[in-house]
Amino acid sequence: MASVSETFCRDFGVSLAVLLLEMKATLEDFEDQLLSSGQAEPELEGVSG
Repeated sequence: MASVSETFCRDFGVSLAVLLLEMKATLEDFEDQLLSSGQAEPELEGVSG
């Protein structure tokens, strides 16, 4: 049963990493929206990376 638990841990780790990356990207997008709305500068809205 060691292989089953190893596979589960690996899959769980990958899923957790993907989830963290998605959360990080969402937070960065949220911060960008806050900054652009707070400063209200139209040239900031057109720039995306």
